[in-house]
Amino acid sequence: MDRKDEQSLADNVDADPKQGTPSLKFLSWPPPGLEAVQGKLWPPIALIALGDVTLILPLLWSIATQQEPWSFGPFGGNWWIPLLTTFVGLVVLLNGLGRLFGLLRLAAKAGKRGHGWLVVVQVVADFPRDTGFLIQGARLFSETPPAKRSLMLVTRVIGAGAYILAALWVPLGFIVSLLIGARGLLGPAGVWFITVAPAALLLLVGLLSRLLGRKLSWEANRDGTLRAAVDEEICSQIAEWNDESSSMRKDLGFDGAVAPHSRSFRLGALSVALLAVFVMVPVVTVTLTGAVGTVLAAIAVPSFNNPQARVAVAEMLRHHKLEPDGSVTAEQAGEALHALLSVNLDTHERVLDRAPVRVYGQDWFPDDVDSLISGSRGNWARGLFERVGRGLGPDERAYLADVGAHPAHAEFRTIAMADSVDIIGARYVLPFPDTVTPFELPIPSFIAIRNGTDAHVALAALQLSQGNQSRAEETIREVISLGFAMIDEGSSIIDGMMGARVVDVGAQALELLFGATGRTDEAESLRWLRTGMEAALERAAVTRTGFDAEGALRMMPDAVLDETVLRGVRWEYFLTFATLAPCVNLNNVVFGPGQSYEQWLEDAERALVRRPSDEAMFRFLEKGWFRGAGAAEAPVWIKAALRFTFGEASGGTCAAQLGAM
Repeated sequence: MDRKDEQSLADNVDADPKQGTPSLKFLSWPPPGLEAVQGKLWPPIALIALGDVTLILPLLWSIATQQEPWSFGPFGGNWWIPLLTTFVGLVVLLNGLGRLFGLLRLAAKAGKRGHGWLVVVQVVADFPRDTGFLIQGARLFSETPPAKRSLMLVTRVIGAGAYILAALWVPLGFIVSLLIGARGLLGPAGVWFITVAPAALLLLVGLLSRLLGRKLSWEANRDGTLRAAVDEEICSQIAEWNDESSSMRKDLGFDGAVAPHSRSFRLGALSVALLAVFVMVPVVTVTLTGAVGTVLAAIAVPSFNNPQARVAVAEMLRHHKLEPDGSVTAEQAGEALHALLSVNLDTHERVLDRAPVRVYGQDWFPDDVDSLISGSRGNWARGLFERVGRGLGPDERAYLADVGAHPAHAEFRTIAMADSVDIIGARYVLPFPDTVTPFELPIPSFIAIRNGTDAHVALAALQLSQGNQSRAEETIREVISLGFAMIDEGSSIIDGMMGARVVDVGAQALELLFGATGRTDEAESLRWLRTGMEAALERAAVTRTGFDAEGALRMMPDAVLDETVLRGVRWEYFLTFATLAPCVNLNNVVFGPGQSYEQWLEDAERALVRRPSDEAMFRFLEKGWFRGAGAAEAPVWIKAALRFTFGEASGGTCAAQLGAM
């Protein structure tokens, strides 16, 4: 309550409560000498609480969270973050404590002058500035029973006290628990509990008190007749005050002091609200858009150490593949590989997945052979080489002839004779529609390739049993050639991993062929090579360290340009970096990734694109994970916020992807 309210209370006359007009002739509020402290407890509470959050919580998180011995802590290499939060938090906390110190000195002075402590507390906690009316049962509280008004006063005092105690406990509890913990008397969980639990309990008490007080106040103020009577009385008092003020101000020239101009204040209030929206929407939009990159990088940056290592191991077997003669084009070889992928599959995804040019309806291995094949088909096929010398039984030879007669075996030779394989052009319907995202790319089933590889090894064993040793070796080398075609030309990590497996199957079969044909030195050399490769891979898996999200993003651009990296990994890295680079920091979000990123895109295109199908894949992936039909389906308020912040074009790629999520 300000000076006008004091005078109003002093000048009011009693009225008949039966007519709905309140009786307002009571003492002035705040009491004399306490005008400067009315409602002034809440700014220190807010500042101290902000200091708690800025200063104490980061330190509490760092100190009281269990870490591995090798960990840099929750902030990682960003050592400057706790320094910054400590400095800023100290400034804010000390400012709040300084204000509280000054307020308590004024309260002490008021007590020295004769004010009771409860009166002082009620004044400093009087944020609504209506405690005088509440105490005296005036205006909107004129019909509120004394017991309820007393309870409202109690809730205000308890609420304010609980809030200030909660804010003060956090730094006190933290320091106390830190000192105890440093002496080995308390663990991390105890530091968390001592710091947070009492403050949370006090905060809950304050919140409940405030809610109860708000409820009681709402119940007291919901009488429409009473509110109208109070408004009428206040308007009458204002008119009287203006008349007296006008007579006093006429010599000063302040005629506007009594002009209402309520519309101007309403327009001002509306302007402040619009300013808040004007500031809040872009800030929140930019912040959330920028957070996309950090969050996605933290949860979605892939680690391809193991695939790359496995492919590097397979590389040592490259000299065992057949030398292509150039008689088959890349497109023909791609169609052959797609046909192998589709053997004995009934349906294909028609949105992005092309139908194979040749369809094989029969399975690689006829049914009803449990008596011939025990265990996996791969083990059976490779085990044939050991039994060929002893002679195969008529049933097994007949079954082996059925496996070797499958017409899809010719596709292996087609792939082996090609200099390169257009996997993308043969697998997908090109160009990619603008209405789809990379997440919708169909993942092929490689079961047909796996079965076909085992069947082709069995064909080599059949040829060996027929005395055609050289053709059997060529057949196995065709398997190895297929594996390297998938490694060299695959558009995904799955292609490369499957290719490495196919190479390993072919190498095992070739080793067995050498052993079965008396080429023991070559068999032993290949066995030694394969065993050493696997042992090296296992040892590398123990010591191999991955990158954190930032480190992975740092190495991705160079990996995309590096031809020694698995091609499927390069495509995956290209998609990931094209998605995250525009979002990883706010400068990129607002201004775009910059010229260096554009230059990298040009270099990546030269490194990855070799044929029209690669160009289609490149244009499709450079838009990122989420760019597609989803952008048109984003909620209206998200699209409106993006347009308001970034313009009609939704800013850079990051903003466009946020609208598509």
